[in-house]
Amino acid sequence: QQSDAGDRLRKLQAAEYYWQMAAEPPREACDNPPARALALGYLASLRIEQGRPEEAYRFAAEALALCDEPPTRLVRARAAVKQAAVVRANGEDAAARALLDQAREDASSIPPQTDLYAPAQDLLHSIRGQTTN
Repeated sequence: QQSDAGDRLRKLQAAEYYWQMAAEPPREACDNPPARALALGYLASLRIEQGRPEEAYRFAAEALALCDEPPTRLVRARAAVKQAAVVRANGEDAAARALLDQAREDASSIPPQTDLYAPAQDLLHSIRGQTTN
């Protein structure tokens, strides 16, 4: 059991290293914004899992700026919800409301015919349950 956890951690660290490399614009090759957005989206998801919502939101926003597609919108929505909880806990209700509004907009933009529609609807449902006073 402990060996499995250590192996998973090593794999995540290796993946993170490669995602960070892929997220940077190449110096000597043609840029591929969709590939960079994918790497940034993975980094954002990892940061969400690590409990680092500010970094998650930053990575997700960068991903969306590179590639405005349903996957990047959903990642930014998830990151915005996590970051909203942090800023709300710090007494920044207006900032939390703005983040939740953005999360709603992003999640609502996911088309029904995509595989991401159900997770987006789940996220919207969880947002409806949150209040910011």
